[in-house]
Amino acid sequence: MLMVASPGTGHVFPMVPLAWALRSAGHDILLSTTGDGAAVGPAAGLLTVDVAPGVDMAQVFRSTVQTAGGFGATRSTAVSREQAVALFAEVSRVMLDGTRRCARTWRPDVVIYG
Repeated sequence: MLMVASPGTGHVFPMVPLAWALRSAGHDILLSTTGDGAAVGPAAGLLTVDVAPGVDMAQVFRSTVQTAGGFGATRSTAVSREQAVALFAEVSRVMLDGTRRCARTWRPDVVIYG
């Protein structure tokens, strides 16, 4: 099974219990992610592949949010719905080629994504 998670602890960590349950049931699990998530998987004992090595995800976040209108007038770190959609789309684009290569190599029967 290939588990695909957006980068970041908050996206990868919730998948860990499911990954371990599936492993305990006898399934082979590969976690594909990038950014901070690429460190969370191995720390949780999961075979993990970084599908966008060398990409600065913090820079992807900053440039995408700026392009989608920047932060609000209050200088809050919160993002609008439009910024969130733009960010999700850009992160997915950044991860797509590596995830596709990973799936072609691993040849999973099942793909699970967050």
